[in-house]
Amino acid sequence: MRVSVFYFTLGILVSTPTARAQEQSPGASTEDADSTAPAPSTASRLEFHGSVDALFAYNFNRPADHANFFPGVGTSGKRHDELTINLAQADFVLRPEPVGLKLSLGFGNAPEVLHASEIRHPATSPDVWRNVLQASVQWQTKVGRGLLLEAGIYPSHIGMEALAPKDNWNYTRSWLGELCPYYQAGLKIAYNSGPFALSLNGIVGPELPDNDSDIRTLTW
Repeated sequence: MRVSVFYFTLGILVSTPTARAQEQSPGASTEDADSTAPAPSTASRLEFHGSVDALFAYNFNRPADHANFFPGVGTSGKRHDELTINLAQADFVLRPEPVGLKLSLGFGNAPEVLHASEIRHPATSPDVWRNVLQASVQWQTKVGRGLLLEAGIYPSHIGMEALAPKDNWNYTRSWLGELCPYYQAGLKIAYNSGPFALSLNGIVGPELPDNDSDIRTLTW
């Protein structure tokens, strides 16, 4: 199959600046300033980011159903001979001071392909999660240098090919990327250790639908 893809992207970024802390008097220590400075307001902590990715794809095989890929894959260039919205994304971020949240909503072909295989149960189906790319709550603790806890639904940390085109090195993706999870749910723990960084990533859970016996574990 030969596919030629022509696309254009439009990025939008709007951020609310952080409210300036109370001015320190001459000779005042940082600890004194932190203890007397007013807590930042919710409005000053809120940020909005948005991006739109649109494309036109032409497949020289000219498929009759206009599908360039088989069902379940094709998160970029899905439709032949059509001008489509691949991903329109809106991100709402409330900085954790000390509690924050991240909410990313997506619309277009990519989220529809991504969630098409969701199992249909009372709390989950393609209709329930189709437009949710991330929904997580953060807590910035005062443990050590600042232990950060975050729980919810995230973009996957597996592989180098992100769902959002603006975060992807290549516009199209390999089969390995297409057949790996683009999102996950769980708990994230982050800690600033200083001049070096150490990371441990892992996933564990049932591999097959309606089967809790076959557990797959991936750690690196």
